[in-house]
Amino acid sequence: MRAVNISFWNELATLCERVGADIRVVAEAADPSKVLGEWEGGKWGTRFFKKPYGGKCLPKDIKILIRAFRLCNLNPKILEASEEINELICHA
Repeated sequence: MRAVNISFWNELATLCERVGADIRVVAEAADPSKVLGEWEGGKWGTRFFKKPYGGKCLPKDIKILIRAFRLCNLNPKILEASEEINELICHA
């Protein structure tokens, strides 16, 4: 999980560089301890085994981020993999 998290932030840092955003500001805004706290799936959603993510935000946010990467001619591998895995779980 830590390796995927580090890779996610490295991928997002590349997008931030491309669009002129400060990755530190983005990371501060996305700090799960401030945004999520403890919630249904356990601390920061670490216990959603074999359950897809859904709701109003997560599917939309992933699609928007993937689109932003593609518009900047970047390959959002981790985000695409996340979306693919979620789709597999949804249809399992």
